[in-house]
Amino acid sequence: MVEASTQRRLAVALWLIYALLSAGLAINDGVANALFLARVGATDLPLVFIAKALLDMLGAALYVRVDRRLGARATLVLLLVFAALGSAGAWLGVRALPGAWTYLALFAFEEVCQTLLKIHWGVYLLERFDAVSARRYFPSIYTGARVGAVAGGLMLGPLAGPLGPSNLMLVAALLFVAATVAVLARSSATPRDHESDAVNEADVGPLRALGRVRSALSSSLVRATAVATPLMVLSRYALRYRYSALLSSVLGEVELARVYGLYVASANTLAVLVQLFVTARLYALPSGVTSTNIGYALTLPAALALMWRVPSLLSALVGRVVESELKVALKTPLSNLFYGVLPAEQRAAARALVLGLIVPLATLVAAALLRRPAWLDSWALPCAAAFVLASLLQNRAYRSAER
Repeated sequence: MVEASTQRRLAVALWLIYALLSAGLAINDGVANALFLARVGATDLPLVFIAKALLDMLGAALYVRVDRRLGARATLVLLLVFAALGSAGAWLGVRALPGAWTYLALFAFEEVCQTLLKIHWGVYLLERFDAVSARRYFPSIYTGARVGAVAGGLMLGPLAGPLGPSNLMLVAALLFVAATVAVLARSSATPRDHESDAVNEADVGPLRALGRVRSALSSSLVRATAVATPLMVLSRYALRYRYSALLSSVLGEVELARVYGLYVASANTLAVLVQLFVTARLYALPSGVTSTNIGYALTLPAALALMWRVPSLLSALVGRVVESELKVALKTPLSNLFYGVLPAEQRAAARALVLGLIVPLATLVAAALLRRPAWLDSWALPCAAAFVLASLLQNRAYRSAER
């Protein structure tokens, strides 16, 4: 076991890294949303979802091989460099080739960055803490994401007007570079980071990768997660489409960027307070993890019902809170704790299976359904209700795996 003081120093360093990369992601998220919704429109969001799904599957397939070969630390550096170069390239593309396809590509790039960093960040953390330490430190480390998002939102809101939304992508690129430097500045690495140099081609081949996925599916928790996840994806995309349509109908490009910036700053300030003073205490309770899981599940049908009954700017922002900030504040660290009870050799494959295959496939289904907006009310609420039931199954599998 690593000494407590060493773990605290590690947690602080990881908090800083997560804050930096989250600030960059928050800026790119606001810019991509503002440019796409203002210049293209919410009706074409399904095209973004399709592009995201296909790129996520390709990215996850490559991720499993890269992570196995390079190790967690080097893979994180590679992803951060990709995000930095991609942000600078997107800025150049918007300036040189403004048009619907450029804004679609920017939106898809931002979504893929979110997905790949989400897949890997959990793996990176779980290789640095055992299950007991994870419960103690994860809520605090994840406040780094919220603080970073607040900082990104505070930059986005005031600067969108004078600088223009697209120019802020260069600020995001610099934040990704700073996060890369912070990762490289840490001299410590886990044993697996060193062992990866000895991995041969057969060990990362497609048959071995398939074997790891089959091994992960032997877990009842992974199977339950594979059922709950697509239902959550469909519910969240329904929320996202509805609140995006509401926002784009009343706000212009610069106003959207400003609203996103100020909203992200205020919503994530609230999320930090939740993670510091609520989440950590909940996780410490015997049934805290499972109670939080079902609690978040219940917010999805509630938010959908609110926007259906009271379509307004306020209900749109509530929908965004549930779909994004509350999900990251409660569900994301919770999911990492779920993966933490799996054997170490199953974690990367399980996360890649869920986030790199199941989520993209569910995204394609959501995109197809959203091409017919009139159908939205017929399937969104039933999916959200089914997600609540699936979360109960997931809780039971987690309690069984924990024993």
